[in-house]
Amino acid sequence: SSGINAEYGGIKEKRSSGALANRQQGNQNNNNNNANIIRRRRRTRNNRLHRKIFLIILSDFCCWVPFTFLCILHSAGLVDGTPWYSLFSVLILPLNSIINPIIYDDRLERTLCSGRKRALRYMVRVNEP
Repeated sequence: SSGINAEYGGIKEKRSSGALANRQQGNQNNNNNNANIIRRRRRTRNNRLHRKIFLIILSDFCCWVPFTFLCILHSAGLVDGTPWYSLFSVLILPLNSIINPIIYDDRLERTLCSGRKRALRYMVRVNEP
Protein backbone atom coordinates (compact mmCIF):
# COMPACT_ATOMS: atom_id res chain seq x y z
CA SER A 1 0.00 0.00 0.00
CA SER A 2 1.30 3.42 -0.85
CA GLY A 3 1.71 5.83 1.98
CA ILE A 4 3.49 8.93 3.19
CA ASN A 5 6.36 8.76 5.66
CA ALA A 6 6.35 11.56 8.23
CA GLU A 7 8.78 12.26 11.02
CA TYR A 8 7.66 14.19 14.11
CA GLY A 9 10.31 14.87 16.75
CA GLY A 10 12.38 11.89 15.71
CA ILE A 11 9.39 9.52 15.59
CA LYS A 12 8.76 8.10 12.16
CA GLU A 13 5.21 7.40 11.21
CA LYS A 14 3.76 5.96 8.07
CA ARG A 15 0.38 7.41 7.10
CA SER A 16 -1.80 6.10 4.40
CA SER A 17 -2.61 8.52 1.63
CA GLY A 18 -6.31 8.02 2.43
CA ALA A 19 -5.91 9.48 5.95
CA LEU A 20 -4.06 12.48 4.55
CA ALA A 21 -6.73 12.97 1.91
CA ASN A 22 -9.43 12.80 4.60
CA ARG A 23 -7.64 15.44 6.69
CA GLN A 24 -7.21 17.68 3.67
CA GLN A 25 -10.86 17.19 2.78
CA GLY A 26 -11.85 18.13 6.33
CA ASN A 27 -9.77 21.32 6.15
CA GLN A 28 -11.34 22.15 2.80
CA ASN A 29 -14.85 21.62 4.23
CA ASN A 30 -14.03 23.95 7.14
CA ASN A 31 -12.76 26.58 4.70
CA ASN A 32 -15.95 26.21 2.61
CA ASN A 33 -18.11 26.51 5.74
CA ASN A 34 -16.23 29.64 6.83
CA ALA A 35 -16.61 31.16 3.37
CA ASN A 36 -20.34 30.37 3.41
CA ILE A 37 -20.72 32.00 6.82
CA ILE A 38 -18.90 35.11 5.63
CA ARG A 39 -21.05 35.27 2.49
CA ARG A 40 -24.23 34.85 4.55
CA ARG A 41 -23.22 37.63 6.96
CA ARG A 42 -22.32 39.94 4.08
CA ARG A 43 -25.64 39.20 2.38
CA THR A 44 -27.55 39.87 5.63
CA ARG A 45 -25.69 43.15 6.11
CA ASN A 46 -26.40 44.18 2.51
CA ASN A 47 -30.08 43.26 2.84
CA ARG A 48 -30.33 45.34 6.01
CA LEU A 49 -28.69 48.30 4.25
CA HIS A 50 -31.01 47.96 1.24
CA ARG A 51 -34.03 47.85 3.55
CA LYS A 52 -32.90 51.04 5.28
CA ILE A 53 -32.32 52.86 2.01
CA PHE A 54 -35.74 51.75 0.77
CA LEU A 55 -37.42 52.98 3.96
CA ILE A 56 -35.66 56.36 3.77
CA ILE A 57 -36.69 56.83 0.14
CA LEU A 58 -40.24 55.71 0.95
CA SER A 59 -40.57 58.12 3.89
CA ASP A 60 -39.20 61.01 1.80
CA PHE A 61 -41.57 60.10 -1.02
CA CYS A 62 -44.63 59.90 1.25
CA CYS A 63 -43.86 63.23 2.90
CA TRP A 64 -42.65 65.32 -0.02
CA VAL A 65 -44.63 64.12 -3.07
CA PRO A 66 -48.04 65.25 -1.78
CA PHE A 67 -46.57 68.65 -0.89
CA THR A 68 -44.91 68.97 -4.31
CA PHE A 69 -48.11 67.89 -6.05
CA LEU A 70 -50.07 70.49 -4.07
CA CYS A 71 -47.55 73.20 -4.99
CA ILE A 72 -47.81 72.32 -8.69
CA LEU A 73 -51.61 72.39 -8.57
CA HIS A 74 -51.51 75.71 -6.68
CA SER A 75 -49.07 77.23 -9.21
CA ALA A 76 -51.30 76.09 -12.07
CA GLY A 77 -54.25 77.81 -10.41
CA LEU A 78 -56.24 74.60 -10.10
CA VAL A 79 -56.28 74.48 -6.28
CA ASP A 80 -55.87 77.05 -3.54
CA GLY A 81 -53.11 75.38 -1.51
CA THR A 82 -52.76 78.20 1.03
CA PRO A 83 -54.68 76.47 3.85
CA TRP A 84 -52.70 73.27 3.27
CA TYR A 85 -49.26 74.86 3.53
CA SER A 86 -49.50 75.22 7.29
CA LEU A 87 -50.48 71.56 7.69
CA PHE A 88 -47.52 70.44 5.61
CA SER A 89 -45.04 72.81 7.25
CA VAL A 90 -46.13 72.06 10.83
CA LEU A 91 -46.99 68.36 10.70
CA ILE A 92 -46.02 66.35 7.64
CA LEU A 93 -42.56 67.68 6.69
CA PRO A 94 -41.23 67.70 10.28
CA LEU A 95 -42.56 64.15 10.60
CA ASN A 96 -40.12 63.19 7.84
CA SER A 97 -37.30 64.78 9.84
CA ILE A 98 -38.32 62.71 12.86
CA ILE A 99 -38.65 59.44 10.93
CA ASN A 100 -35.26 59.52 9.16
CA PRO A 101 -33.03 59.31 12.28
CA ILE A 102 -35.21 56.49 13.59
CA ILE A 103 -34.69 54.60 10.34
CA TYR A 104 -30.93 55.24 10.41
CA ASP A 105 -30.60 53.93 13.96
CA ASP A 106 -29.94 50.18 14.31
CA ARG A 107 -31.31 49.96 17.85
CA LEU A 108 -34.93 50.31 16.74
CA GLU A 109 -34.57 47.45 14.25
CA ARG A 110 -32.94 45.23 16.89
CA THR A 111 -35.69 46.09 19.38
CA LEU A 112 -38.45 45.34 16.89
CA CYS A 113 -36.80 42.09 15.79
CA SER A 114 -36.29 40.90 19.36
CA GLY A 115 -39.90 41.81 20.22
CA ARG A 116 -41.12 39.89 17.19
CA LYS A 117 -39.05 36.85 18.21
CA ARG A 118 -40.40 37.00 21.77
CA ALA A 119 -43.97 37.24 20.47
CA LEU A 120 -43.44 34.25 18.18
CA ARG A 121 -41.97 32.19 21.05
CA TYR A 122 -44.93 33.15 23.23
CA MET A 123 -47.42 32.19 20.52
CA VAL A 124 -45.73 28.81 20.06
CA ARG A 125 -45.82 28.15 23.82
CA VAL A 126 -49.49 29.13 24.07
CA ASN A 127 -50.51 26.96 21.12
CA GLU A 128 -48.71 23.86 22.37
CA PRO A 129 -51.00 21.27 23.97
